[in-house]
Amino acid sequence: AATLHCERFRAALASRPGDTVTFWKDWLHRAARSESSNDHGRSFLQFVVSGQSDPKVAGVKAEIAHDYIYDLADAIALDFGLDLETDRRPVLIANMLWGGNSDAVFRWSGSGGKIDLVNVVVTAAEEVAGIVRNYQEFVGFRRSP
Repeated sequence: AATLHCERFRAALASRPGDTVTFWKDWLHRAARSESSNDHGRSFLQFVVSGQSDPKVAGVKAEIAHDYIYDLADAIALDFGLDLETDRRPVLIANMLWGGNSDAVFRWSGSGGKIDLVNVVVTAAEEVAGIVRNYQEFVGFRRSP
């Protein structure tokens, strides 16, 4: 299931109409809405919580995180015309995107699924997007044509 999910993500990322950071926010919005509507989020909450006690689930989650981070980093490098082999910024930005989402899901699961998952993940993505925009303006790199 994790492989299929990552393949869907890669396909959607490859055909994104705009920049990666905006795509990520939209992807998370759709995913959170889907997880929330499926049995009111109980299955997703169980998956999130199970990784804290089951090493197999934790291992799968770590693999998923790695795949997402490096897929995002590849796309960010492409967005800004950066060489991922020599420039760490795409990986750092990808880690912020993933970390913001991880923190949002952690907060949601800590509430027992009682807070709005969609709101908390989208807010985190918007906050990271703001940091990235500010950084872009500060260092002056622009999206490549």
